[in-house]
Amino acid sequence: MKTTLILGIVAIIVIVLAAVVLLVLPAVTTSTAISYLLDYQGYSFARLTSIAEDGSPQLEATSSSFAPGEDVYIVIYGISGFKTQDGMAKLNMDIRTTAGSDLNMPAINQDFEYPAPSGYIDNVYGYIVKERLQSGRYSITLALRDSVGGGVVTVTGDFTVS
Repeated sequence: MKTTLILGIVAIIVIVLAAVVLLVLPAVTTSTAISYLLDYQGYSFARLTSIAEDGSPQLEATSSSFAPGEDVYIVIYGISGFKTQDGMAKLNMDIRTTAGSDLNMPAINQDFEYPAPSGYIDNVYGYIVKERLQSGRYSITLALRDSVGGGVVTVTGDFTVS
């Protein structure tokens, strides 16, 4: 009899706790936060063809093979999923270049702002070579960060200088 009474009290406590959880749970799990997932459609290496009147480089997509002394660029295209602030996408680009397992050049880290009222950017480019590269095979890791929304995409690629 005593055991039945204790089991009955435990069952009532469990039912009350379950009811409290069901009442509180929707308030805890409901969220209005928007998740921004930075994304891109692809990338390519590029070489400099000319400098426009406004000082911007004119680039041509190319294979991943360059001549010694040639400037090396990487272009990321079809960028979306970022949060804008005052109609501007605020991005940070971090480029690290290695030759084999050795760090070849200091990291390049730069902040950019792009007009992006549609939530889409055709392309962004990074200048990889800050000093002349010797002949060899190189790897790059480029991290593009959304400074407003917090999203990050990482691109890795290899190119050769010969």
